[in-house]
Amino acid sequence: MTKSLALLITARVALAVTPIAKVLELLDDLKKEIQQEGKDETKEYNAYLTWCHNTQEDTQNTIDTGKAKIEDLASFIQQQIALQDKLRSEIEQVSNELSSNEKELADDTKQRKAEHKEFLDAEAAYVKALDELNLAIQVMEKKLGASSEGEDLLQQDAHPSMVKVAERVRHVLEAGVDLTSTQQTTLDTFFAASFEQTGSG
Repeated sequence: MTKSLALLITARVALAVTPIAKVLELLDDLKKEIQQEGKDETKEYNAYLTWCHNTQEDTQNTIDTGKAKIEDLASFIQQQIALQDKLRSEIEQVSNELSSNEKELADDTKQRKAEHKEFLDAEAAYVKALDELNLAIQVMEKKLGASSEGEDLLQQDAHPSMVKVAERVRHVLEAGVDLTSTQQTTLDTFFAASFEQTGSG
């Protein structure tokens, strides 16, 4: 009887595994597989979300840093522009001063050259006047004589006054005193008279 019962159970179990049961079993397996894939997808999605969040933060930090650098560079550029304008103004000022100094130097140089030429001309005239005066004095001294007889003649003749005048004029010229036009005329007259006496002697 036990053996018969076992055969009966086995037959019923065999009859229970029908196509529907197999489909239900397949669906159950698919369900489990889908649930597992869902878990895996959820895990990957969470990882992706984390990566997106981190990337967004890094990108935002990069953007903020870039904006800060742009502001710093803009401020630096403004400072450089202001400095450039200041230096340009200083350069123009120095250039104007140099131009003015060069003009003043050129004018001063021209004036000094003119003064130097006047000095050379005056010196030449001065030397010539001294030479002529010395010549006149020598001629008069020679005419009047250097002996005692000449001394007596100095006391009697009008020429000694001319000798004294000539010596005084020479001292004036040697002292470097500027002569007026009247004094120069007088001196020229004196020279002319001396030469006339030289010619008559």
